Amino acid sequence: MKASETKLQPVLEGEKQYVIPLFQRHYSWKKEHWKTLWDDLTELYESSDGREHFLGAIVTMPIDMQPHGVSKYVLIDGQQRLTTLFVLLAAMRDLATKNDKKLAAQINEQYLINKWADGQNRLKLFPTQTDRQAFYQIMNGSINGQLHLVQAYRFFTKQLQGRDETGQPYDFKRIHNLLVQQFMIVSIVLAKDENPYLIFESLNAKGQPLTQADLVRNYLLMRIDDEEDQILAYKDLWHPIEVELGDQLTNFLWRYLTKDGTFVRQGSIYEAIKNNLSNLPTSNEVIDVLMDMRIYAGYYKRLIEPDNEPDPQIRRRLHRINRWEINTAYPFLLALYHDYDQGELTSTEMCQILDAIESYVIRRFFCRVPTNALNRIFIALYKSLTEDKVESTRSHLLARRWPSDEEFLNGWIRFPIYNSGTAKCRHILESLEESLTHNNEPVDVTHPRITIEHVMPQTLNEEWELHLGSNAAQIHDLYQHTIGNLTLTGKNEPMGNSSFVDKKPVFVGSNFALNDFVAAQEKWDDTNIQQRAVQLCQNAFEIWWRPQAIEITAQEDDPTGHKPTRFILFGEIYTAQTWREVLLKTVEKLIKQHGAENFMNRVTNVAGSKRQYVAYAQDDMANPAPIPNSSIWVETNLSSRSILSVIMQLIVACGHDESEFQAFWD
Repeated sequence: MKASETKLQPVLEGEKQYVIPLFQRHYSWKKEHWKTLWDDLTELYESSDGREHFLGAIVTMPIDMQPHGVSKYVLIDGQQRLTTLFVLLAAMRDLATKNDKKLAAQINEQYLINKWADGQNRLKLFPTQTDRQAFYQIMNGSINGQLHLVQAYRFFTKQLQGRDETGQPYDFKRIHNLLVQQFMIVSIVLAKDENPYLIFESLNAKGQPLTQADLVRNYLLMRIDDEEDQILAYKDLWHPIEVELGDQLTNFLWRYLTKDGTFVRQGSIYEAIKNNLSNLPTSNEVIDVLMDMRIYAGYYKRLIEPDNEPDPQIRRRLHRINRWEINTAYPFLLALYHDYDQGELTSTEMCQILDAIESYVIRRFFCRVPTNALNRIFIALYKSLTEDKVESTRSHLLARRWPSDEEFLNGWIRFPIYNSGTAKCRHILESLEESLTHNNEPVDVTHPRITIEHVMPQTLNEEWELHLGSNAAQIHDLYQHTIGNLTLTGKNEPMGNSSFVDKKPVFVGSNFALNDFVAAQEKWDDTNIQQRAVQLCQNAFEIWWRPQAIEITAQEDDPTGHKPTRFILFGEIYTAQTWREVLLKTVEKLIKQHGAENFMNRVTNVAGSKRQYVAYAQDDMANPAPIPNSSIWVETNLSSRSILSVIMQLIVACGHDESEFQAFWD
């Protein structure tokens, strides 16, 4: 690496070309950046002290060095400022053509083009693909449209046509001399064997932060050695993914990495990509990865925008999944989509799995099961599938806390679903309405006039307090936002806080099957609300159906005298032949997730410290066992019941829910 402070003139002069690699962002400077550069220039223009202005650094690396012809440099950093300077010089060239053709020719032939070169070598700056059209227009003087670089050109054209502080037109020769003689940069030229991407990454660390998708794009394209292959990979593979997914690209990459069951933190996408591809020795293998990403991006597009899914039954279910925001299932669904696309899964089977996912998540929601485990559950789900993907999906979810009908009913009656947002509440009510409508003509529940109505209003007036009796406040607090008190109507506003007597005729005349029970009541209190909730739950059992529990949940509660077969931790399934193995593997996984020091700080007081189950020293243990790659020891002289108890205490001490662990035995 060679670094030197230099004027702008030698950077631009000579037969050379700066190539902006595909891994760079497109031109992104805006008016505030252009104005800052212009203000710096006019400040020098108005002063007479001959001082210099430091622009910053540009980092380049020579490529295709030949004894003759155009010398090419990859522009690793400095794209924004150097591109802007070219645009400013082009604007000045075009304006000078009218009054100073010699200056115009000097700017063009000395700083903007390689006069004797042909084709793409003619320009001294070769932009990335997305900026090329606009830059060509500017350099060739054939400007049209509103492209971003064209806007920069018009900004500088307007400024150059203005007047200085004395009211005189700007002297272009003086501006030209200021630019090439008093604008200073630090030129950093890398050796050919240095890694330009690492430099680029470090230089941008303190500037505008790169997204995870930016970093992945940069890394993948830089791993392709041949320039033509790099261009084709960007044009045919990466760029279509960017266009198709837009601001969802980073989320796609995260879920793409986790689709096969590997947990990756959302902020570690780039590191995971590098780790996964570090052993790929050839450009073709990297291109294969991009081709695979391109395929899965198409699946992801259908997940996030179900209207792109041609099968109407799958499309309908994806809309339902998205309405409930079950995006934690996307990694699993990406993997399934590939099976479906390859003919390994039928449309009916895909629909059955989507139904199971919706039921699983909604039942857990009403039963207030913590949602923080869902991400790991769905990431691990695909690895657990057998040849019968439908039944093995159901089996896996049954083993991971899929509430029974009894649990669901208890949660259904009391859960304040209205507080969970309009989308979720309407999803439940519309699903119920659809299931209740058989002989009657169905109502268009998507009509904008259709709203959610609280039969017992959100604000009690004196008439409602008398209607509910002495426990009015308690009844209102417990049931106002529950499913038993909610319905759909096209006449929400006229009803307001009206009494039940005044509201009832509206329900009697309603076309909604949801309102039949309400219309048949003479009063509306906690008893009626609970009765309606129970009635509606019979339909909910069918909509959000749960398969019968299988043998995996039918084991004895006491593990004494039994050998373990497997256990689930954070959605991952592990085999084990002894209880000692279950304990050691669990502790090892907790240490890996939290770090040894943090883990020990959390679990020091497990079991009241009456006995050291985990410690840095083994002195007080009857049968200590070491945890690999750590200095931590675990007491293993414990019964099967004690081991399960200790594991639960450790999991809770580390801030997790007990449902994150489940053991199975013969």
